[in-house]
Amino acid sequence: RGDKDSAHETLRELFNPVGIEYPEKVLSRGAMIKSLLYIDSGDLDSASKWSDKAEEFCRASKCESLQVVYNLKGRVLLLRDKVSDSQIYAKKGLGASGGSGVESANSLRLMADASLALEDYSQAEKLYGQALVLDKKFGLPLKIALDLLGMGRASMGVKDNDRAREYLIRAHDVSKSSSVRAYGISGDIQEDISILLKTLEPADK
Repeated sequence: RGDKDSAHETLRELFNPVGIEYPEKVLSRGAMIKSLLYIDSGDLDSASKWSDKAEEFCRASKCESLQVVYNLKGRVLLLRDKVSDSQIYAKKGLGASGGSGVESANSLRLMADASLALEDYSQAEKLYGQALVLDKKFGLPLKIALDLLGMGRASMGVKDNDRAREYLIRAHDVSKSSSVRAYGISGDIQEDISILLKTLEPADK
């Protein structure tokens, strides 16, 4: 809580400077951080407002992070259950990132999350798989765990419990790595995986 309050206070000075006018590229980055902070606290209206500001500042400054902004906006829209709009921004993010970089994997994962929300499980698994290829290429264990978790959920959606179990166990193994624990959310991912694995256990167990 204290860290978040401190971050908001620092950013408040960025957007309400005294005698200083910060470049719009800097303001775009600051707006993205504010949006992420509001996502984390569950204030999705404020998160949406600041993701819009991030796009506005980024466009005005022709910043190089437009694909990141698109993915952020898409994530906020998905959290607000505006799935179709979320898909639009995820596809924009994928187009802006060229389809082969780190941010492309984030776009693909967002598209997969949206497909999962729409219960299009086969498409979701395909998109998670594409994100997984990129995340492995760039060596991103946290993202790899999220991809595998998503693939497990998609497999559960089509009642392929054996495949789902395989994905979830792999996700659990990756989530235990020190590089994932460093983000402080390894426990949350492992808890999600454990809950899903329990639902796959035979009823007579």
